Amino acid sequence: MGRCPQLGATTLSLIWIAALIGGCGPGPAPPTLTRVGEPPVTPDLSGITVPSGQLLFQDDFSAANSGWEVFAEPEASAAYVDGEYVLRLNRAPLRAWGRLRGPTLPADLTLSVTVYPGAGAASGGYGVICRFADDQHYYFFLITSASQFIIGKRSGGTQTGLSSPKFRPSDAILPGDTPNRLTTACVGNRLSLSVNTVPVAEVTDNEFPNGAVGLVAAATRGEGLEARFDDVAINAP
Repeated sequence: MGRCPQLGATTLSLIWIAALIGGCGPGPAPPTLTRVGEPPVTPDLSGITVPSGQLLFQDDFSAANSGWEVFAEPEASAAYVDGEYVLRLNRAPLRAWGRLRGPTLPADLTLSVTVYPGAGAASGGYGVICRFADDQHYYFFLITSASQFIIGKRSGGTQTGLSSPKFRPSDAILPGDTPNRLTTACVGNRLSLSVNTVPVAEVTDNEFPNGAVGLVAAATRGEGLEARFDDVAINAP
């Protein structure tokens, strides 16, 4: 597979998404999971508790100055919209994120957030980044509307799946446009992901000791996607 072209530096920290979720060209679509049996019951997300530990930061996005990056460029945008934080990608393949620039946070933390897939969500993934040093060095946690997930990292020009080489399925992730509650942990060299209170994956990696946190969306094909985020809670482990 040829090398993906990279965008120049911009205020939104955009990069072309690499082979973990589909490569540089339109290519074949990833396989669609077939689900059998009764459809899953949508949980009452308001009743989900955040992890134990000191609450460091909480945000329902009702105030548009709470510290998350806001931008509007031809390729993508991030904005506070009706009490949510919305990432929109206008083409694919593309990834964009908005970092939290407000409070000073420790390197070890958990971040919980409710994600609502929007238009085009079937064409990519959405989730959380942590230990972000720059647009070439960070960890990411992504889920898809096809009930798949991955924990990975970008290091220089290389993107690596840490939980598996590519996305894997999990019944904990509710499919389609149903919202999911993600809890990610970056504690020491341990990276873990739970979805709707169900542990999904845990890996270890020693490369990035600290950095910023953020919310991320990645489009792999089609005309882009929208992801909406709400009810962020960041806790000490």
